[in-house]
Amino acid sequence: MRLLDGLDDAQRHAVTSPAAPLCIVAGAGSGKTRVLTRRIAYRIATGEADAARTVAVTFTRRAAWELRTRLRSLGLDVDGGQRVHVGTLHSLVYGRLRQYWRDNGIAPRRIFDNATRGLTVDEQRRRGIIEFDEVLLEFAEAVRHDRAFADAVRWFFRHVYVDEFQDVSAAQFEAVMALVGDRADLCVVGDPNQSIYGWNGADPSLMASLPARFPGLEVVRLDANYRSAPPIVAAAARVLHMAVPAAGGERGAAAPTLTRHTTPDDEADAIARAVRAAHAPNTPWSDIAVLARSNAYLEGIAAALHRSRIPYRIAGRLALLGRPAVREGLAGLPHSVPAVEAALQLRSAAHDYDDAIERGALHEVADLARDFDGLVPGGSVAAFIEWLPTVRPGDTLAGPDAVQLVTFHKAKGLEWRTVFVAGVHDGLVPVANGDVEEERRLLYVAMTRAERALHLSYAGHPSPFLPDGFDELAVPPAPSNSPERVADLRSVLAATSPPASARARRRRHPAA
Repeated sequence: MRLLDGLDDAQRHAVTSPAAPLCIVAGAGSGKTRVLTRRIAYRIATGEADAARTVAVTFTRRAAWELRTRLRSLGLDVDGGQRVHVGTLHSLVYGRLRQYWRDNGIAPRRIFDNATRGLTVDEQRRRGIIEFDEVLLEFAEAVRHDRAFADAVRWFFRHVYVDEFQDVSAAQFEAVMALVGDRADLCVVGDPNQSIYGWNGADPSLMASLPARFPGLEVVRLDANYRSAPPIVAAAARVLHMAVPAAGGERGAAAPTLTRHTTPDDEADAIARAVRAAHAPNTPWSDIAVLARSNAYLEGIAAALHRSRIPYRIAGRLALLGRPAVREGLAGLPHSVPAVEAALQLRSAAHDYDDAIERGALHEVADLARDFDGLVPGGSVAAFIEWLPTVRPGDTLAGPDAVQLVTFHKAKGLEWRTVFVAGVHDGLVPVANGDVEEERRLLYVAMTRAERALHLSYAGHPSPFLPDGFDELAVPPAPSNSPERVADLRSVLAATSPPASARARRRRHPAA
């Protein structure tokens, strides 16, 4: 079966294992998305799962787009009547919650993202609004107190897959558990070494709680890094003080470099020169990225690139819903027509734009309209527009050929052939008052975005996370072909760096 082509033994086991529930601990560059999407496709192809009752949950629109694209390439329907449901947890849950409100004669409520802090739940209800994360808690509450609704939700979403599980918050965990209920048809994928959102409520210890909640849970560990060259894998592993995993990237690559500069301006100018030198023939600018801990630090580098006439793009500067074509396209839609019809109109409107980015934005919103119709069949454009904020728009769409300037956080899940990690000095890496171990994992994430070349630099004193003898790293062994199955997920987590010390307090949700 071609779904198993090109997989190593551990990956193949993760795809084909009959275990349910299943937890896949997937390290950086280990083919996480490839394994997840092939497992979904494999179970559907073998009759173990119903495509129309399968849901793949992510936490960002970009990740949802990636899953949808991969599943479509495997021949799965993600647009039609027998579609696999793919989307962010908030968007999927809000679609079900709107159905619940409609069935129970409750007026639908509009989402305000972090705009209603200080208002009680009752005040929000009187105003016809609901906070972003309150959507998850109200959904879980409805499932707990309405058996018919719970049965309908769990029938509709029968086979549940959750990506990036190491970064779930208490509210997200509660919503996922409400989706699953007492069933065992759950597959989660995550990596505790890449847990970097504790400041936003993420709690990696929730991943460790799965064995107690689901006795018999199988854990499969994917360690080999197929993205990064061996010296990069070794350097990143030393930042976390972890054993060096097998590396499957290009052999013969040079060791990462570490350069000291007197001031940030000197560093920015040096990076601009190095970026131009890295732009070899047949190497697009977009194969090069500059990563930094903060957007403010990237601004100085952007200025240096501008002075050197190097094209660049700072991720996240213009949100999807801020695109002129999208604003115009949504404004021209009749609010009473079904959202699925709006998808056709938006695709048609895309032909009026010469700019590839604007066309792409319209096509992406059209995809979201189709997703919404799958969640709320026959839902109107007005309801779709209210639902759109749940997909957390904010990432910039792929643009023309340009060097990518990205914060460490936004770099998660991305990769480039050549990566410059800037500002790796004490005071910025880690940031003041940040959780030290989470900040260490954040640098690890940044370093493992590089495929072939990694260059780190700092101004002043180096980060305490940088290992001694950075340029004398040994080349790790080639990947092993034998799968490693771990019986106890707690032992997996114990082998990683400690989770963030700050824990999000679970908010109490009053009964409806």
